[in-house]
Amino acid sequence: MKKRFAKILSVMLALSMLLGSFTIQAGAEIEGTMSEELKSTVELLRTLEIIPDYYDYNVNIEDKVTRADFASSVAKLINCTSYTGNPYYYDVPQTHWAYNEICALTSLGVLSGDSEKLFSPDRTITKNEAYKIIMTILGYGVAAESAGGYPGGYLAEASRAGITDGVSGSTEVTLADMFIILYNSLTAPVMKNTSFRPDATYEVDENDSILSMYRNIYYERGKITGAGGVSLDGTELNDNYVSVDYIQYASDMDLSSYLGEEAEFFYHSDAQSGENNIIWARLTGRTEILNLSIHNNAVFDKTNYTLTYTVDGKNKTIDISRSCVVIYNGQAANSSISDILSLPKYEIKLIASSGGDYDTLIVDAYENYMVKSTNENTLTVYDKLVEGRTLSLDEGDYTRFSMKLLGTKDMTFSELAENNVLSVYRSLEGDVISVSVSAESVVGDVSSTRDDEYGGMYVTINSTEYYMSAEAVEQSPVTPTAGRTVKLYLDVTGDAAYCEITDSVFSPMYLIKAWINDEGNEELYFEYLNAAGELVKSKCTSKLIIDSVSYKNMYSALEKFTGDDGKCKPQFVLGRLNGDGDITSIDTVNIGNSGTDDVLQVSIPYKTGLMYKSDGLLNTFGVIDPTTFIFSVPLDNNIDSAEDYEFKVIDKTEIPNDSTLNFETYKTKDKVGFEQYLVIKGSSGATLSTSEMPILVDSFSSVVNDDGEIVERLTGWQGATRLSINSDGNYSFTENGIANGDVIRVYKSSTGEITNAVMCFDYSENAVSGAAPAFNALYSTAVGYVNEVVDNVVRIGYSAPETVDITLFGTNVPILVCDSQNTINGKPEVYKGTLDDARTYMNAGSECSKIFVVQTRSAPKLFIIYN
Repeated sequence: MKKRFAKILSVMLALSMLLGSFTIQAGAEIEGTMSEELKSTVELLRTLEIIPDYYDYNVNIEDKVTRADFASSVAKLINCTSYTGNPYYYDVPQTHWAYNEICALTSLGVLSGDSEKLFSPDRTITKNEAYKIIMTILGYGVAAESAGGYPGGYLAEASRAGITDGVSGSTEVTLADMFIILYNSLTAPVMKNTSFRPDATYEVDENDSILSMYRNIYYERGKITGAGGVSLDGTELNDNYVSVDYIQYASDMDLSSYLGEEAEFFYHSDAQSGENNIIWARLTGRTEILNLSIHNNAVFDKTNYTLTYTVDGKNKTIDISRSCVVIYNGQAANSSISDILSLPKYEIKLIASSGGDYDTLIVDAYENYMVKSTNENTLTVYDKLVEGRTLSLDEGDYTRFSMKLLGTKDMTFSELAENNVLSVYRSLEGDVISVSVSAESVVGDVSSTRDDEYGGMYVTINSTEYYMSAEAVEQSPVTPTAGRTVKLYLDVTGDAAYCEITDSVFSPMYLIKAWINDEGNEELYFEYLNAAGELVKSKCTSKLIIDSVSYKNMYSALEKFTGDDGKCKPQFVLGRLNGDGDITSIDTVNIGNSGTDDVLQVSIPYKTGLMYKSDGLLNTFGVIDPTTFIFSVPLDNNIDSAEDYEFKVIDKTEIPNDSTLNFETYKTKDKVGFEQYLVIKGSSGATLSTSEMPILVDSFSSVVNDDGEIVERLTGWQGATRLSINSDGNYSFTENGIANGDVIRVYKSSTGEITNAVMCFDYSENAVSGAAPAFNALYSTAVGYVNEVVDNVVRIGYSAPETVDITLFGTNVPILVCDSQNTINGKPEVYKGTLDDARTYMNAGSECSKIFVVQTRSAPKLFIIYN
């Protein structure tokens, strides 16, 4: 048991005890040239308010320390900063910044001036002077005088007490020296008077220090056996506690990176609660550890318990204890060592506690998700990398949960954005999860690629190489190749989790005419509508790439664009131009070598006379959005006689609602939701009126109306609006079989009360009916199976889930979810959601969701998903 209130030399009796609790700010960055160890020392001294905060910024540790500076820090060390007596020194007036501290230490006999009553506060303090001051407050004055007095006796005692450890050999004290001397004094044992007789004796008390006596703060060393909720022996540990040699301490510090290693630390002991709180800690560096980043370069031999890994082209093998402790993603996993060490990628810290085999393994490995969309009601992320995969970020689903931006700054669910990459560290049991969110990406031309032997690849952009694992390559819609402009989405480690083609230099063109200049050089020319809406004429380079095939003979190239009559066939293409505006490459819808310049394909074949809705619906065949690139051109037969103004680039908003269109769409990837490119050849338009939408029933209650009558109140959703409506007192919802999850159309009185209701969808029957007749002048309904959802476009089957009878879009359309998986008082929960809340046939098979659709002719106005 440590003694906390022992007396030392008589000069110390007047010092008052300083009590209190301290919390260190971990990770404070100290600018300048100091080492990491010295930075942590300064951090502790600042936390204890022994040195001022301005030492935090660009401090020059070689600056000399004045006598006033040193005296001020020592006074704060022992909380001796008040003085009310008369001045001691002529050169330390009451207006001096360190007056109180200098005079208070002088009154205790710790400081003294010269015979002229001068202190010389601005003179640089020497090491001998500093050691005399420190050894005096530690109680070594009598012993130092007995050992030869000043300066030799004090220097000898300072060396014996460890005060000189790490201090430079110069005569004068620098800032670095002062920091080290002050730190050493915090841990040095005090010397105590063991009797008060004339022949008093003094002994060193190894159990007490200045901090323990006056602040209830103690210094210890030990192995960090638990931190961040993880314990090496599997015992339960609160997130706000740290275990050292299996003894628990409270702490606000995150010491999870210290797990398994020896650390030195200070803790404050609260006399009232009996709780010990760690306020500062750092590693001693005395633990044998090996940190490895495994990237398909390690093999675990479960027979011999060895791990062989490759570094700099050489194999190295290490022995692992058969009784080792394994921590995987924040949870003990001792029985799964073989599976864990056979993963293709992970970070591992191996610890040899006793200098033999590695007996503690701390492994971190993650799996990437990419935000396609989110549901704030259920705190669910819908994954873009694996179709149908979801990730719950509800803390209630886990025993421990954290989510941070790039592993450092705490994040909330609402801060997530589309295309964020989530690197998910999940324990084997699945109840511990840590998510590191990355919004980092890189866009540029691929200068080179190289494959690795594991199916992954290295991609060089802007002279920087990025790694894509085999899984990332497979999950991306395109594979990066040299010469393409791509966007890589990076995970927490900087690896590419997803790749998409941007090809900013690959422009849409609508070819109108083509010909060969026969003036001796046989150059191929095209007239085309460009992306800026201009009609231009450009020649082709002498080596023209068409669908990844190189052509030097321009007549052969011309044949690719002409019909039997020798005329150019008007068509949509993608083209590349060089700096002179010459065409270097053309990608048509025809399949050539399927190379990097051969990606264009027809999405919706040419259609005539189909209705367009202003919400973007191309009849039932497809959907456009503001990102869709649109050419408006004359019909093919009218090309030769058309005026220039008939060729244009238009915006989605310029297409009249209810137009009848002749069109074809194009794409550069296999699967699209919104059409990428649209070519229109003619249109007309009309508009429709609006009326009241049906209501999705959520719940019923009884209320008293304005006439004092008890009536039923319906609460539900009408589109995106949540509403509550009373019945007129004569009509009863429940008596007419209307229940939670039903969709109804209501009739209202002049006062807005419901007088009758008609069932549009009976949730209890949950039957798929296909398209139903319109229930008023505007709205019609349909019930079907969710076949697939891509880019917020839903494909629905009426006859069976594996069929597709209609394709509709979800942008700006209210989407409600009736979720039988989550119930409230035994009834399915109803909430606003997204199309990604639906279980599709593509990922759930026959267990896919049903969907109730409200439409105006062919345009969707409401989706209700039934899970």
